[in-house]
Amino acid sequence: MHSPLLTDDLLKFIAEHRNDNTEQLRLKWHGKNPGFDIDFALTQIECRRRSRIKLSRFTADERFLFPTVVASEQASNQCVAAYHAETFAQGGSLLDMTAGLGIDAFTFSKKGMKVTAFELDEFKADVLRHNSEIIGLKDFKTVSGDSVEALNNNNESYDIIYIDPARRKGNNERAYNFKDCQPDILTLQNDLLERCEKLLIKGSPLLDVTQTVRDIREIKSIHVVSVENECKEVLIEAGENMNAIKYVAVDLNKDGKIISKLEFLGNDTGKACDYSCEFTPGLYLYEPNASVMKLAPWSILSDRYPGLKKLGKDSHLFISDSRFDDFPGRVLRIDKTINKKDRKTLKGFPANVVTRNYPLSADNLRKKLGVREGTDSFIYGTRIEKDPILLLCERCRNDDNQNRQPAVNTS
Repeated sequence: MHSPLLTDDLLKFIAEHRNDNTEQLRLKWHGKNPGFDIDFALTQIECRRRSRIKLSRFTADERFLFPTVVASEQASNQCVAAYHAETFAQGGSLLDMTAGLGIDAFTFSKKGMKVTAFELDEFKADVLRHNSEIIGLKDFKTVSGDSVEALNNNNESYDIIYIDPARRKGNNERAYNFKDCQPDILTLQNDLLERCEKLLIKGSPLLDVTQTVRDIREIKSIHVVSVENECKEVLIEAGENMNAIKYVAVDLNKDGKIISKLEFLGNDTGKACDYSCEFTPGLYLYEPNASVMKLAPWSILSDRYPGLKKLGKDSHLFISDSRFDDFPGRVLRIDKTINKKDRKTLKGFPANVVTRNYPLSADNLRKKLGVREGTDSFIYGTRIEKDPILLLCERCRNDDNQNRQPAVNTS
């Protein structure tokens, strides 16, 4: 396949300068004609550098192209896209209304779905078409145009409609809730639900889940997806639903393996969450991961892990005299309470610093204590009732290797 976007000279330039400073290259080549668009070439170098982990399976092919730096920044992580496809791909047809770089659309296509991908920007659509061809996708159609307008002008239906509304307001301010995004999913949802069996809506990690439940009809499930404890998105699955909403908090590693996955139904309240203001060294401390923190299912955790108690009402930390290696988050053993005398000995001590409901931020507490970055030792700043307290803890060495489920296929 020969694409007008790609030439041998362009490929050679990218390969030769992949480790060079792009701003210096821009100055060096200003006013010169290398036989290709120098700005486009520099975009490839910069995007590949930024996406070397996030999109490694795509950038492994030197012919894979990026339309803009912003497109690479906004693209789904390949592990998250793989989770989407593993969870929802069912064969049949999929419409991606806002394809962008196309990572989700490509991944669904690799799972055997017939994909129609819309991209409003004509140049981005050309790059999308180019990339789909070099990947070798058979049932993949790229359309340059407005997907909303196209739906209004035809009667086609799909097994899945996938949409990732743009999260920018008219003044370029970031938007988080669907009412502020484009296209307007709240206005479109009725029409979209009539045109598909399953509607998937990708939202910001800062999306207000409670408000979303009010705004979106027929929600079947809500997935909060993190990669190595960094929340990446809230994904809404909508369709005909007569049951309670299923909530899923999942944390993936950078290889696509599921580190932890907590599922519960919206009508499953669990038992009442117990609190504790007393503890002794030797107890285990639990910090929920980012996906669990987003959903805040404290009573569910208490129900799933007998004896687990919340350390104060507002800390979002838990303690237990039992060790639960499958807990969805960090598992540590409390060594001691750090008193004023102990603080003098901490200068230069290697430890990670975490604060929950504490007067200082983690960075400010680290500076005040004079500790340096560590590996398995942690200092937690929190409160017991109204009193600030510092806890020295050790990460349970094998907790990162516990509860690993089979890899999400990202190939």
